[in-house]
Amino acid sequence: MLNDTTARQEYEERRKEKTKEDRRQNNGFTQVYQRGWWRLRELMETNRPAARLYMFLAENMDTAGVLVATRETIAEAMEVSVKSVSRYTKALEEAGALVVMRMGPGANAYALNPEEVWKAWEKNKPYAAFHSKTLVGKAENRNVKRRLTHILNGKKPADPEPPLPFDA
Repeated sequence: MLNDTTARQEYEERRKEKTKEDRRQNNGFTQVYQRGWWRLRELMETNRPAARLYMFLAENMDTAGVLVATRETIAEAMEVSVKSVSRYTKALEEAGALVVMRMGPGANAYALNPEEVWKAWEKNKPYAAFHSKTLVGKAENRNVKRRLTHILNGKKPADPEPPLPFDA
């Protein structure tokens, strides 16, 4: 009986330590950097549905900054049509906020720029889709390298204008 109690206490202690470490490493937390806030603000002003997709991807991406899903699955989760998901995806790609890579029949990997949105402990950032070596077929992913390079070398948004003084 003593062994069961001791084993259970050790298990609970390990579980508490793991939970504490997970919290410290931001598990279950999404970080939005200044560039990400700029992106969201711009999207909210110019293309609100694309902003919804951006936020959906940020919320559901893994610790490598990627969400692998079909357009149908995303459409169902967002309660929009597949055609709408295609339009929103295209808008985000053209804005340099997203890279989509075909993973197989119907499935795509959606990668957001880790300098805008990140979901894991900083030490994992070098392994993000934007920074890792990824082998993709040329037929399905003709422009992936160009798009990734364009986004990573893209210009940083300008600093915000200071607020106007309040006129009394």
